[in-house]
Amino acid sequence: MSFRWLVTFLLLFQGAWAWGVTQDDVYAMKRHVFHIVSAFHIITLEAGDQSAIDRLDQKLENAEALLETWVEKDDTVLAADVQALKSRWLRFKEHALANDIQDNGYTNAYAIVDINKSRDEMIALLDSIETTVLAANEGDPLRIRLLQLSVEMEQLTMAYLLLSTMVGGAEGIYTGDDDVESTDAMAAAFGQRLRILIEQSRDSSTIGNEALEKAGKFWHYIEPSLINFNTNSVPTIVAMYNDRIVSNLLGAATMQ
Repeated sequence: MSFRWLVTFLLLFQGAWAWGVTQDDVYAMKRHVFHIVSAFHIITLEAGDQSAIDRLDQKLENAEALLETWVEKDDTVLAADVQALKSRWLRFKEHALANDIQDNGYTNAYAIVDINKSRDEMIALLDSIETTVLAANEGDPLRIRLLQLSVEMEQLTMAYLLLSTMVGGAEGIYTGDDDVESTDAMAAAFGQRLRILIEQSRDSSTIGNEALEKAGKFWHYIEPSLINFNTNSVPTIVAMYNDRIVSNLLGAATMQ
């Protein structure tokens, strides 16, 4: 009897582990969405270079691989949102692949509006899923802030790259729904949150503070360019350092 109870318990435990969409899943998917849009804009900035297109293809493949695991992790609470996300993904992927600069010599404005609207739809659904997941799982607050900062960094880089593609470097970002936000304000807010987190890690026994310090050094290098776009536009460097900052933020989160 006790053996049967043990088997039942193990099966239930295994099911709970396999079927729950985690906080890490949600934040990883958000990062994928913003990074894919960044890759779309890099194709424009690199005038349709095939290597940029190949990188976008790889990013789409990575995101799709993660989303496919959500099929197995689906549950009744999140089923509707996950199914809607999978449906939206197909349209988002289609729009991500619609940068026609190789054919036309420029990126069609409608393609830019489409990818940004699809992005907003994906993020809105992921926000809903995040709310449900966070309510059901009490995670370490510091770790959650690190994961959220990794998403914010990807979003900021995406906005900066879009701004870099705009003629004349306009001070706002057109997202397809008349939502305008400046990168200087985004960068200032991000920098403040990162510095606060670094200070907090110095005053604690957190073993991830070395990675956080590295993230802070990389951020310090590109912060002036993000805040003063018209003075110093360096999209390639920002994209490169974005990857390093995000990697170190995730490294710090992993070591919590």
